[in-house]
Amino acid sequence: EYSYLHTHNALGLRDSHPLSSKKKRIFIAGDSHTYGSGASPESTFPVILEQRLQEKKFSNYEVINAGIPRYYPAMERR
Repeated sequence: EYSYLHTHNALGLRDSHPLSSKKKRIFIAGDSHTYGSGASPESTFPVILEQRLQEKKFSNYEVINAGIPRYYPAMERR
């Protein structure tokens, strides 16, 4: 039905930001909707949020996609 290459950083997150950065970060935890299962990386909502922040002159922010498929609130809290 769909086919995208899902790449992950050293922490196992679907995110391409360097692990160390001087920018402020917004960390978005969530399930497969946050992760973007079946979606290209550029169409996930954390990436779109970061793009919109940059359009509004908030280029000192990075949005970290910490979504993990099949997660639910109790697991995220842990």
